Amino acid sequence: MLLAACGGSSSAAPAPPSFPCDIAAALSEHCGGCHGMEPALGVPFSFATLDDTRMETTLTRSGKAEPIWQAMREVLEDSKMPLDPKTGTVAALAEDNPDRQLILAWLRAGAPAAKDGAGCDLDGGT
Repeated sequence: MLLAACGGSSSAAPAPPSFPCDIAAALSEHCGGCHGMEPALGVPFSFATLDDTRMETTLTRSGKAEPIWQAMREVLEDSKMPLDPKTGTVAALAEDNPDRQLILAWLRAGAPAAKDGAGCDLDGGT
């Protein structure tokens, strides 16, 4: 009886947090070729899902363990990314590129999840 009063045990688990869809689209276009589900060109990590960006890396300015999204912010601010997937050379987005500005604003806000579960992953899935 107590289970029925609490909603029972058959309720579905909430969906994992995901990117806001505009962020997923920009990341997919500029980053997904190397940082997708299967990292390419020897990149050290994927960020195909929002949970991926919350994992830690020491590839930060300080060398201390930080969330991957923090490293993403740093390399975009420093114009070290993205790389050209064909040549492996830096092909940084112009300072006034709308996608660069969108991604940086999101990263500077702490890389928040989409609101109300209405988000996307880099593969375009919701």
